Amino acid sequence: MAKKNKSTYQLDLFCDSENLYKITKPIRLIEFFAGVGFQRMGIQKVFPNKVNGGTLESWKICEWAIPSIIAYDAVHTNYDDPKIKENEQLAKTLDKETLVRLLLQLGVSKDYNVPATEKELLRLEHSKLVSIYLSIVNTHNLVNIMNVKGSDLEICDTDKYEYVVTYSFPCQDLSLAGTKGGMAVSQKEGGTRSGLVWEFLRIIKECENKPQILLMENVPQVHSKDNNGDFYFLQCELQKLGYKNFWQDMNAKHYGIPQNRDRTFMLSIYDKDADYVFPEPEPLKVFLEDLLEDNVDESYFLSDDQIEAISKWNAQEKPLENAIDLNEKENIVGCITARGAGEMHSGMKLVKIGNYGNGHHAKDVYDSKGLSPTITTGNHGLGTTIADSRGGLKIKNANSKGYLVAHEGDGVDISTRMEHHRGTVQKKMSQTLTTQGGNNVGVVVDDKRS
Repeated sequence: MAKKNKSTYQLDLFCDSENLYKITKPIRLIEFFAGVGFQRMGIQKVFPNKVNGGTLESWKICEWAIPSIIAYDAVHTNYDDPKIKENEQLAKTLDKETLVRLLLQLGVSKDYNVPATEKELLRLEHSKLVSIYLSIVNTHNLVNIMNVKGSDLEICDTDKYEYVVTYSFPCQDLSLAGTKGGMAVSQKEGGTRSGLVWEFLRIIKECENKPQILLMENVPQVHSKDNNGDFYFLQCELQKLGYKNFWQDMNAKHYGIPQNRDRTFMLSIYDKDADYVFPEPEPLKVFLEDLLEDNVDESYFLSDDQIEAISKWNAQEKPLENAIDLNEKENIVGCITARGAGEMHSGMKLVKIGNYGNGHHAKDVYDSKGLSPTITTGNHGLGTTIADSRGGLKIKNANSKGYLVAHEGDGVDISTRMEHHRGTVQKKMSQTLTTQGGNNVGVVVDDKRS
């Protein structure tokens, strides 16, 4: 890698920086562990008008979880396309037994962990099976990575197209909040979900024509003491195939997003003479309070029954006592989290505390559907807590005082791990938002703010 200096940093792979690798051909994108297609969204954001030919084609995806399969299709498919309409008509002609057989062969999963069984699929309505199969066909989904071969990627005409492959493999067995089972062995061989990275490596090895760009994103624990040997082995194997690897930890708060999200990125270029340097961190110009909105539709509130259930959540850990006001004797004015109902989860779903029963009232929970498309400031929703007259909240913390003070616009972590965790307050930014429901995250807002 070239020496990093301000003049050689590049913001993306389309820059015209001298001697640094840049994409100049239309992209054919292949997404492993595709989820709902955030990798595609990110590339589309920097892609327009920067590549000769001006096209980005979703060439293949690989995703086996039924909720994500359907969601990816809903987010990205143009249903006005005549080919898509034709796919729909053909899918509807298939009977239930045929659809179940096809989905078993493809290896779909209901729970993100193991393939669905015939019995599980037979329980589904015919219309649901049609929807799953149609979504697979529409998105060119290879489904189960353990069954994919290199030839399935159909990489050709590499002189005309830039094949970009993303592989943000599962982090559950790497992250501090996960199982810490590591990535040493593939799930196919009895190992972990994070070990599915080796199935990806196998597929790339099998490709007669190699994709020019491989892009990985994962939690920093991918190169922790426990996992560093496997991460290094991955790099060595890619190098043997002809790739040159560049990796770096990057935090969203250093690149314009008011969120403390630290992730490891690795870019592998199929050119041993290639060079690349990561963009230089910049001070934040937009803060969490700048993103807050004033009004949220009533449909995002939880029902009284749901609120009562949340107030009793994991009573042994006493979540409602994990956030306290500055007066300490007054009502609790912290925030707790709610895992949204439904199959998709995103962002922060939190409650505001008032009076309820024994003095605790979980009120105004954001997003009963499990989604968080809007951030609010008033009494109506996402991550709101009440700042008292002195403008701050005392948040339980593992420091010498036993608490940190959060002010309006600060992100707060009120999970039960705060007893041994010091990052419970993030000034002017949020904690990491996850796809599992944001069950630890809130933002402080003055409820008198209009």
